[in-house]
Amino acid sequence: MKAATTVDVGSPSRLAQLAGIPILVCIAVSVAILFSGINRPLWKDEVLHFAIGGYGSTQDAWRVIVRSLETINFNQTGVYMLVDYWLLQAFGASAIWLRMPSSIGALVLFSGAVCVLRTRGFGYAWQIAVVLLLVTQTFLMQFVAEARPYMLLAATSVGVLAYYGADGHRRHWFICVLGWLSALVGAAMHPYFLPYYILVVGLTYVDRISWNLRRITAKDIWQHLQPAVLFSTLAVYFGVGMLTWMPRQPQLAFDPFQWLPRPWPYRVISFHFEFLFGSAGGTHPRAMLLFLAVLMLLFLAALGAIAILALARSNCRSLLSPLALIFGALLLSGLLSLMSYRAHYWILPRQWVASIALACVGTVWLCAAAAELLPVGARRGAGIAVAIFATFRAEPAVVAQFQAIDRWRTEQSTIALNAGHVSLDQIKPAGWSPSWLGLKGEFAGYAKWVALANQNVLVGGPVWPIFQKFYQ
Repeated sequence: MKAATTVDVGSPSRLAQLAGIPILVCIAVSVAILFSGINRPLWKDEVLHFAIGGYGSTQDAWRVIVRSLETINFNQTGVYMLVDYWLLQAFGASAIWLRMPSSIGALVLFSGAVCVLRTRGFGYAWQIAVVLLLVTQTFLMQFVAEARPYMLLAATSVGVLAYYGADGHRRHWFICVLGWLSALVGAAMHPYFLPYYILVVGLTYVDRISWNLRRITAKDIWQHLQPAVLFSTLAVYFGVGMLTWMPRQPQLAFDPFQWLPRPWPYRVISFHFEFLFGSAGGTHPRAMLLFLAVLMLLFLAALGAIAILALARSNCRSLLSPLALIFGALLLSGLLSLMSYRAHYWILPRQWVASIALACVGTVWLCAAAAELLPVGARRGAGIAVAIFATFRAEPAVVAQFQAIDRWRTEQSTIALNAGHVSLDQIKPAGWSPSWLGLKGEFAGYAKWVALANQNVLVGGPVWPIFQKFYQ
């Protein structure tokens, strides 16, 4: 892919070449560990996974998982739950192992984001910046510490972007492994993966032909699709789907906007661009909301103006692909929300996690491509400036995470003090049904199941067989 091999970013110093990759690895691993949920007690949604560990065989566990897709675990394939079952069987009642797939997903996310920039010749400053700005996306990063498939959805979407965006004739073995694993794991883990896969494949092909300026041919399309990856991905996606979620579409009657915080337009943009506008979940005075709303409008207007400029001037063509990635990610978030609305299901920000990750990567890619239009002497300075900005933006997120770890340690102490206060005789089956989810109040017995699960983790050993009653 010419776009990935002809970008002239200057020759980095020998010191940068030797130190760049170790620094990136240290940052990625440290962040993945920090955000992995150290000391965090299990919460209600994770108990849905933990309870599967109480079954004695894979067959029994899978039967319960598939049945639960009709009652409580909507829009999931159940594969993450099955992997959690195997991990709990192998390592016992452990929150760390329950969340391990999500922690690994964080490393895949960072690796994919770095490879997207690296294959285009952008220097280490840009690569460090994209990792730090992903850390700033605190809503996205919270899924590193949750035993749910959303982090893997985001990570695998970025992973396939890195794979298809690299020159097919010069793909490093690491990118090949990353691409294959991302495609297969993403297809198995979540129903939302296929729209992102289609977006990435289409966008990277347009990026390629826009640089090479050649006619579209069937042979060229076929080579770009990577048939082995494509057909394997589709086989896994539809194979798992037919066994799990595709035949099981419950009739729902929820208020789609029940859990979407207001004002809606502001929240939608702030979730996707938290690294620019701050936390989407916080509360702000009316004047601050108005100020941020104006900034968001200016930001979107600037993106539109850059798109028009890129279309009008051939030397700005490199800006089109990252712009298309940003707008494509926003479009897919809107499409998924529309699907939830039409299905009378909640519109939830977690449905946008892959778009949130792609929007961040696309924005850094856009800045790096724009910097290439500057004089040679200013290019490296631009990358360093963005890396410094990313460092300052990531610092509050890192500090807040250390504070959360201390808070969770206190909660763990409370769990230890209350251990044994849950009577097993009072534990009743949850009795899941779609109508139960429409209630604003919690099921009275659910809190007891959460407390019991945390006590099981505290004691260690195998998951207690009483959790078989959870899904009855």
